[in-house]
Amino acid sequence: MRRITRKIEADREAGARRGLLEELYSDFYSNRRKVYQINFMRGIFFGVGSVVGGTLVVTSVLAVLGILTDVPATIKHPVASFTTLWQSFLRYTRT
Repeated sequence: MRRITRKIEADREAGARRGLLEELYSDFYSNRRKVYQINFMRGIFFGVGSVVGGTLVVTSVLAVLGILTDVPATIKHPVASFTTLWQSFLRYTRT
């Protein structure tokens, strides 16, 4: 019996919350055309932001890989390898 009572109470609470959300939505967005315009612009900006962000990530990865192409294959002399890496980094950033 308690289980059924808890279930009914939970359903009532969920219904009340749903009704409140629907009421708030209809109060804020009574004009559907405005809602569609806002969502369309949001989608456009989300798409453009995703493309720009992806481009920046790919460019950064390619830049780091481009710098690392000057690193010697064998690391027998760590100081010389670091110097070569630092010089290639400076050469890359100055151009």
